[in-house]
Amino acid sequence: MQTSPTREVALVVGMAAAGVLTAALIVIGPVAAADAPRYPQVTDVRTPVHPQP
Repeated sequence: MQTSPTREVALVVGMAAAGVLTAALIVIGPVAAADAPRYPQVTDVRTPVHPQP
């Protein structure tokens, strides 16, 4: 079975795009997880404590 050059190029480009996407997720994942503890504090600040009269 002979594959056309266009199909071969499309396959290589698709594999490269998938590799870049996977690498980006591997890099961004831990960074997003490291930032996660900051967000709950924002909700704590947004709900002020009102003393009862």
